[in-house]
Amino acid sequence: MRSPSFLASRTYALFVVTVGLFADVLSYSLVIPIMPFIFNRLSIGNQSDSQENSALVGVLLGSYAAAQLICSPLFGWVSDRISNRKWPMVWGLFAGGAAVIIFALATSFATLIIARVLQGVSAAAVWTLGLAFLGDVYPEEELGKAYGVAMTGFSVGTLIGLPIGGALYQYAGYWTPFIASAAFILCDMVARLLVVEKKPVRASVTATQAQGSEERLTLEAGSADAEGVGKDKEVNGEGSGGSHTTSNTTVPIPPTPALPTHSFRFPPAANLTWVVLHTDNPSYWDLARDPAIMTLNGLCAVAGIIQMSLEPTMPLYMEKEFGADSFTIGLIFLAMVGGGLFSGPVSGTLRDKYGAAVVVVPCLVMLAVVVPFLAVAKSYGTLAVVSLLNGMFMTAVQAPLISELVGLVPQKAVGKAFGLFNIAFSSGSLLGPLAAGAIYQVSTFLTLCLVLCGFSILLVPLYLLFVGLKTEREIAKAKLAGGR
Repeated sequence: MRSPSFLASRTYALFVVTVGLFADVLSYSLVIPIMPFIFNRLSIGNQSDSQENSALVGVLLGSYAAAQLICSPLFGWVSDRISNRKWPMVWGLFAGGAAVIIFALATSFATLIIARVLQGVSAAAVWTLGLAFLGDVYPEEELGKAYGVAMTGFSVGTLIGLPIGGALYQYAGYWTPFIASAAFILCDMVARLLVVEKKPVRASVTATQAQGSEERLTLEAGSADAEGVGKDKEVNGEGSGGSHTTSNTTVPIPPTPALPTHSFRFPPAANLTWVVLHTDNPSYWDLARDPAIMTLNGLCAVAGIIQMSLEPTMPLYMEKEFGADSFTIGLIFLAMVGGGLFSGPVSGTLRDKYGAAVVVVPCLVMLAVVVPFLAVAKSYGTLAVVSLLNGMFMTAVQAPLISELVGLVPQKAVGKAFGLFNIAFSSGSLLGPLAAGAIYQVSTFLTLCLVLCGFSILLVPLYLLFVGLKTEREIAKAKLAGGR
């Protein structure tokens, strides 16, 4: 009896999603170090022309990104429509498994493109549905920590994927990276098939419920104003407490909690959004025109831009300025990824306790301060410390943002919300390397870092303007005054 109960638990759901993110990024990364050898095996490209080979890799990257961008909203819509996350996730994993097999048995460049497209489909399912699934099973006040833990799967997969792929190919042969990737996907699929889905803990927020919330706030305010008159005074002046008499009709007044007295915890952004207050089943168009939702997606896109902009340019900069070899470059990136392993869960926990703004705003500012120091560090030690701080603040921003996104939308639209999130993050991850490469080619690494710094600074006022930095009491007062 304990086994089915555990398979329906939040802990198991978090384990499955974390493993899924890990397996997804690992299967994507394992083949990157061996792409030149795959090209050589298939007589694709020109070994003496790195520019031509780079263009071919770019086509594969674009195929992956295009599939992910197209399928993310599709998976989100389907999962919301059928009220099920499990089976669409399994379908996506079948696509991932097929991609690995096609990669291993590829006979032409066209088959490599097909494999990358299927990997993009799989990534769309794993990210969109996995994150939405956590939004289903965790209550609002625990989402930050849950997403922080889940993102460690992404960090660890990023950390070990490239070196493991190269090592397996070099020491165990051509087939080993593909076998390892298929094994991880199979384990992920089995774990997801064992999931027992339950009804989401978050009830759908409808326009009627929003109106009811406003009426309860009015009752609370009236109760607070009448505090000095006497706690036991009856509402109608003559009947028993707990009812209101109008035209011989007694309407019970439901008990409501008092307005929050503390002013240091910032609330979920859902209190400020157009979507939550006006519809319980918004379309993609409804979500796309909500400023708070799009601001959070913009932040996620910039996080992808910053993260992916450094991957192709920093190794070139380190080789030029420090004469660094591949091992040293790997250690610096190890520090960057390692910084996010603990900052994600910590920032998520802080978000649950104090609200997202307490974490997001300071971390964006600190990220803007830290990034330029990557280009002015004069020693490996300094560069390692700055890289660690960069990874720490970058990851610390992501978990609270993802958590807030769940609170921004009704339950029926969580899948669609993460479809938009995946589009934003994937777009940033795709545009980041392209823009960074162009900037680095015509200017310097410092210029690139200053541009990334500017992105971080720009997002602070946008976050404050559209998502908000109001306390729960201020929001309650605004609602009572009719301001939204």
